[in-house]
Amino acid sequence: MPHPFDGPPTELLVLGSAHLDAGTTDSALQPTLTRLLAWGPQAVAVEVLPGDVIQSYRLEGEL
Repeated sequence: MPHPFDGPPTELLVLGSAHLDAGTTDSALQPTLTRLLAWGPQAVAVEVLPGDVIQSYRLEGEL
C-alpha cells in the first residue's frame, strides 16, 4: 500500500545531553549544541521531567 505522503521523509535525530539544572555549564552542553547546529533542524523537542521525579532519581542514585 503506498504511503499517502509524497514529500521528503521526516528525519529524526535523538541526542543525549547533560541533565539541565542551575549548575549545568555551557561546556557541558557544547557537544549537543555543536551537533544540533551542524544538523540544522527545523524544530527541537526536549524531555522535561517534573522536579519531584528528578529529586527522587537523585536520592536513589540514578542521576
